[in-house]
Amino acid sequence: MRPLSACVACRPSSDRRKKCDRSRPGLSCNSCIKRGLDCVGVTDDPVPNNLETHYEPLGNQKDYSRPRRISSLVVPDAVLAEELASLYFRYMHITFHNIFHRATFIAHVKESSIPKILFFGVAGLSARYSTHPVFASIPPWDRGRPYRDECKRLLDLEDTSLISIQACMLLAANSSVEGDSRTESVYQAVASRMAMLLDLPNLSTESLLEQEVNRRVWWSLITTETWSSATQSLPRYIRPRNAIPLPMDERRFASLTHETSVTPSDQSLDASPTCNFDPQSLVAQMIRLNLLFYDIIVFLNCQVVDTQDEQPVDREFDHPLRHCLDEWASNLPPRLRSSQENVIYWADEGFGAIFITLHINYNHAGQLLFYQHLQSAQEQDQWDHGTQGFAERCKQHATNLCDLIYEAKQRSDTVVLYPLAGHILCLASTVQIHTLLFGIDNDEILAAKTRLERNFEMISSMNNYWPMNHMSINRLQHFHNACLRSKDDSFRLDTWMLRFLLGFTQDIKDRDAIWTYGHRALDDFDPLRDLLDI
Repeated sequence: MRPLSACVACRPSSDRRKKCDRSRPGLSCNSCIKRGLDCVGVTDDPVPNNLETHYEPLGNQKDYSRPRRISSLVVPDAVLAEELASLYFRYMHITFHNIFHRATFIAHVKESSIPKILFFGVAGLSARYSTHPVFASIPPWDRGRPYRDECKRLLDLEDTSLISIQACMLLAANSSVEGDSRTESVYQAVASRMAMLLDLPNLSTESLLEQEVNRRVWWSLITTETWSSATQSLPRYIRPRNAIPLPMDERRFASLTHETSVTPSDQSLDASPTCNFDPQSLVAQMIRLNLLFYDIIVFLNCQVVDTQDEQPVDREFDHPLRHCLDEWASNLPPRLRSSQENVIYWADEGFGAIFITLHINYNHAGQLLFYQHLQSAQEQDQWDHGTQGFAERCKQHATNLCDLIYEAKQRSDTVVLYPLAGHILCLASTVQIHTLLFGIDNDEILAAKTRLERNFEMISSMNNYWPMNHMSINRLQHFHNACLRSKDDSFRLDTWMLRFLLGFTQDIKDRDAIWTYGHRALDDFDPLRDLLDI
């Protein structure tokens, strides 16, 4: 017997063809909800265990939810919709996460078949860059907020699917750029839990494109969590697994279509961080660097615990990190190494922004790892080559980082305007301040002064787009205040400095004696134990 398409309340004897009106499978129908009845049309397990979803496409303008007023900005015309999607891929996609296939996403936007929730999450990030006349009277900070709010409204936490995961990651990014690190962490946790429930990287797919997107989303959850865990001093939700292949070369990924089937070689490829992988893949190299960056974050937390706790941790962790960072850089293929020639090559291929971001992240990891030696170098004899050498490495990484961003500004397709870059430049600027305070070479002092001025101009420029970068400007001011009070202790690695280095979405207060001298700031120290599991 064919199963009934309607429950008793919706199936009067005069019309057996009537169907229930329900918002999605598995929920009571609207008629039974209104009458307070148990809907017999609901089965125990109505939702199939796959990635099917009920999210509406952008082209569907009907909305049967509660009456509300929608800003005309939320549902843009076709030209604006395509512009916002393109701006997202130009400025945001790789710098926050790597969760879409560009050609497929843009095609779905043109067809208005992209899920509304994903388009609104994307537009919430990219609208600030638009030059469309509709935004002329709206400050860049405010342009994306209506889209973000609509994305929030559409999110269904009962829909465990790839789209819900991607939406949560977009909402996490929207929270991050506002400086709301707690909400960011919550969305990140939801996305991670859904991905684990689906076993996303191992989910059966019909095409290689779907398989690769699933894996990229999985690794993006891990890499973005590195930054958010640094801010909140929280452990990972997802621990990296060697069995999960790293992403393929961007050039190959860009050429995939839904007609590209999964071959046995694709299924058996083991491209984990510790095994074979495609060394030409920019994203794979970025993930390997990110895993090392997470270890650096843990190491810096350990150093603070070591100075505050009665049971010191192993300081020798510093040596393998230095070795791993050097090994990562030396093993890069010639085409992936930092050079003007390679910037031009990758920009012409359409991946210049990814290449620039990769090397910004490498130099940021270096300046963080060696930052603690700036304080040690000024306390040690100048002929102590070990400490002085590490301090010089910090300065070199900061210099390289600044020069990279300056050079990227020369091309419209590589210019750096993503929000985290403001924080990274802020830290590089404090290294220039160290040279101004303690340098003895006039040429070095002059170069540091010039970089400091250029960095402030660039951070101020980024502040036009991102509320988060206003915090970077404040952080520089607080650091300057600390130097005025006591330059000899300004670079000491303590709890205040740890928050300054890592808490890029958090406001920071002026440094005072309780952070450094003879007292333990319990409220601010205890969260470090969550990260270290101690």
